[in-house]
Amino acid sequence: MQPASPLTAQPPPSLTAPRLTLGSITSKGNNLPNRYILHAVEGYGKTSLAAQFPKPVFIQSRGETGLETLIDAGRLPETPHFPEITDWAVLLEAIRMLTTEKHDYKTLVIDTMNGVERLCHEFVCRRDFGNNWGERGFEGYKRGYEIALTDWRSFLQLLDSLREQRRMIVMLLCHTKVLLPRFPSSGEACLYLLARRRIKTWTSRSLPRSARRDNWTTSFQATPVSSMSLISC
Repeated sequence: MQPASPLTAQPPPSLTAPRLTLGSITSKGNNLPNRYILHAVEGYGKTSLAAQFPKPVFIQSRGETGLETLIDAGRLPETPHFPEITDWAVLLEAIRMLTTEKHDYKTLVIDTMNGVERLCHEFVCRRDFGNNWGERGFEGYKRGYEIALTDWRSFLQLLDSLREQRRMIVMLLCHTKVLLPRFPSSGEACLYLLARRRIKTWTSRSLPRSARRDNWTTSFQATPVSSMSLISC
């Protein structure tokens, strides 16, 4: 018997996937609110900008209480925010509450994703490595980072559910760092790099830099960006 060609071979049908027909074709968009990632060096104004979005509510990761400082200094009006979050499970529960409970917020701001990533890694280190950060634990062969990807995907799925079910904008704030030129006299420009590499994100276009399209990319790459960039999709 001749083996089936790639054009005629049929994969087994999925038990859960919906059956497609020509009637499934549409010319419309999904009409969902945007997801944004705003990254810049510390003190550049990320929190202040995010506070201008429609009816925002902030989630502050550990040590990222700049919103409260700005409110106390009178530089921002009183802005709804959760208390500083220091635990991964508490972070996920906050997003679930916004998804399932009644409220009129229109934008979720997470300040910052650098801190959220750390909470994820701490959770995985406790759960899977007995709080051992060494070579026999989380850092060994980078196993902890790979295991954490599963938990990170669950976090991203929660954000997607919030966006789809509550029609909320999602704004993620990230710190960048400045990479100085190796040879200052050579005329090399400074690069602004995303401070952490293992952060997943949605990306379709970057302002003001040229467009890139990495939907839920596996990690931030060391990509030259401007001192403040807004990525949305």
